[in-house]
Amino acid sequence: MLAGTVEHVHVGLATADASDELRQQLVGGPEVDLAIVRYPTTVGWVPSALLGVQDTHRIVPAGHIVYWGMDLAHPVGAIKMDRLEELGVGDTDECTASIREIFDGYVNHYSVNPLLPEVDTASAYADWASRLLVDPQADVFVTRSEGGAIAGIAVNRRGGDLVEVHLAGVSPAFRGQGEYAALVALLLAHYGGMDILRLVISTQDHNVGVQRQWARAGLLPLGAVATVHVMPRTGPRI
Repeated sequence: MLAGTVEHVHVGLATADASDELRQQLVGGPEVDLAIVRYPTTVGWVPSALLGVQDTHRIVPAGHIVYWGMDLAHPVGAIKMDRLEELGVGDTDECTASIREIFDGYVNHYSVNPLLPEVDTASAYADWASRLLVDPQADVFVTRSEGGAIAGIAVNRRGGDLVEVHLAGVSPAFRGQGEYAALVALLLAHYGGMDILRLVISTQDHNVGVQRQWARAGLLPLGAVATVHVMPRTGPRI
C-alpha cells in the first residue's frame, strides 16, 4: 500500500506500565518509515510513552476503531435466509469488484495522516477480502438485487466461539433501501444457528451511520482502540 517500511505495534490490555519497552520498540531497533501503534483507550500510559519519542519522531493521531458486539446465545427471531449467498474462490473477481465499489473514497487511518501520500483504500480492502476468500475459517456472504447484482457484502472470520465481521457494506446503487440492516440481521441469524456465541464488528469512529444500524440491531459498544502513527523526523519519505 505504501512504498516505505511499515511496522505494526499492538499494545494489549495489560495494566502494567510498559513505557520503556514501547519506546525501545519504536526507536531502539531498525528504523522504519511508519510505525502504526494501536492500543485500547483504557490503557492510560501509552500517550505519555509516545511523547517520550517526539524529539526524534513525529506523532500523528490517526483516529479510533470502535468495536461493537452481540451475544448470540439467544436465538434471533425467524428470518428468511434465502437472500444470504456464500461466495467461494471462483467468485474472487466479483467479490473484489464489489469491495472496491463499496469502499471507494473510504477514510481510514492512512487517509487522515496529512504526512502520507494518498492511499487507495478500496484496493487494499479488496486484496484483504481476496485473501480471506481462501481462508478456511472465513466466510464471504452477499445479498443480491432482483437483477442479480451484489447489493450487500460481508467478509467474516470465525475463531472458536466468536465471529468477527472484517468488512461489510452496501453497493452505492442500493443504499438507503434497508439493505445494510437486512444484511446485519441475516448475519446474526446465520451465526446464531451455529456454535458461535458472539459476533463482533468494528469501524472507524467517524462512521456513525453504520453504528446507528448496529445499535438498532441490538449490538452493544465494547470499546475502542486508538491508532497513532509514529514517523521519524528525518530519513526516507513514505
